[in-house]
Amino acid sequence: MMLSLIQLLVLTFSLQSAEGAAPTRVPTRLPSLAPTRPPTNAPTSVMTTPTIIPTSSEPTNTPTKTPTILPARNPTKAPTKAPTREPTEKPSTVLTQPPTVSPTVSGEQQLFAIVGGASCAENLYYGPESISESGTDDGKYQYYLSTNTASKNIPHTNWLQIVTSDGTTELFRIYWSFTTPKTLAERFIGAPSGYENVYYRVEVADTKDIYYFNAKWRFSNSASMSANKFNVAKSTCCFSADDGAWGAGSTTVDANGSGQYTAQFWGIGNWDASDTTCSQVYKNGLSYNLGAKTKTYMYYFAPVPPSAEPSAAPSFKPTIEPTVRPSTLSPTLRPTSAPTFAPSKTPTR
Repeated sequence: MMLSLIQLLVLTFSLQSAEGAAPTRVPTRLPSLAPTRPPTNAPTSVMTTPTIIPTSSEPTNTPTKTPTILPARNPTKAPTKAPTREPTEKPSTVLTQPPTVSPTVSGEQQLFAIVGGASCAENLYYGPESISESGTDDGKYQYYLSTNTASKNIPHTNWLQIVTSDGTTELFRIYWSFTTPKTLAERFIGAPSGYENVYYRVEVADTKDIYYFNAKWRFSNSASMSANKFNVAKSTCCFSADDGAWGAGSTTVDANGSGQYTAQFWGIGNWDASDTTCSQVYKNGLSYNLGAKTKTYMYYFAPVPPSAEPSAAPSFKPTIEPTVRPSTLSPTLRPTSAPTFAPSKTPTR
């Protein structure tokens, strides 16, 4: 028994001598400062490929059920100075042009009458003379209605009336929008005997106030209009046989007799009187005598006719490539009068 214990001690001592220093009972927590192997200059020859299968471990950040609200601090892409060729998915919220106060009216604006002073109905000259804001081109008349405007035979729906105190200073303007397209002659011939449905928009120059009306315009039910007045060969007096109103109102605008109604009226006219009252300007039903220099300009907007030439030259190439599929049409039973293909001079077989 003693011999075995001595042999065991000798064996333990010989093992410790062979392995060096005795190991510690408690392992150290710090890694060794000395490398286990000397580093190599060449990269490792073993290539590692990334795994496709995701890890089964937990994500680094716990996903939230609600989306984030705050935008990213950095843009995803730097903005370019040049415009992109393809449109963006969302329209821009920035206005490309500031909105205009006045409505947009398409067509060519043509002056057809200058009224005011002491000439707006019974003393108003009319005829084939061309006019500008100064009057007739021959200089004879400051107030005139031209029956020979460039688009006199083209139906239109819009008028513009500009009322001034002296021919230059604008007091207000009226946009007329008729419900039925008519020529200038048809408009004046039909208004006294019936009426013209009009949507009015009145814009005051100094206050920028806007008034809207939906009314009937008759000019004067005793104006005695006919097609002959719009076919005269020279300047003639007088355009209206009795009275006449140029403007907007809340009801029927008729300058004659019991039909006259000036409440909320904007414009000028001979209201069952004489043309000396054409210098009175009405603003929302109130009359203001501004003197003999008052001028009201009447325009209509002629629709632009279509172009006789195409906007683009025809293409020499077909716009659609031929399809490979055969026609789905069923064959016709009747033979054609001409062969589909020219007959060949040599037999097929």
